[in-house]
Amino acid sequence: MGFFRAALVVMMKDLRAELRTKEAINASLGFAIVILLLFSFAFDPEADTTKALSGGLLWIVFAFAGTLILNRSFARELPNDCLDALVASPAPGWAIFLGKAVSSFFLLIIVELISLPVFG
Repeated sequence: MGFFRAALVVMMKDLRAELRTKEAINASLGFAIVILLLFSFAFDPEADTTKALSGGLLWIVFAFAGTLILNRSFARELPNDCLDALVASPAPGWAIFLGKAVSSFFLLIIVELISLPVFG
């Protein structure tokens, strides 16, 4: 099995599992919206310093939401020793990592597209 084919198989497996359960999307989207709402109540939207800090606050929300998504991606593999089976498979370790990273990236894009209007 080629490197990119193995990465594609891992990516599709993770995306399919997430679309069935929606655990990571719900957790990270809920987190992102709650944090953005807390920021809107904590800072005065008319102040110049708030406008200067708003980009950094948005990136913090995205970074933590991405961490939640990546954590759920690997936590899903722990029951029934599925992570050990992935590592023992003939797929290279980099292909497994790339597949998980790309699937997490797609899920993070979904969270970003939903949370950007809330931020605005």
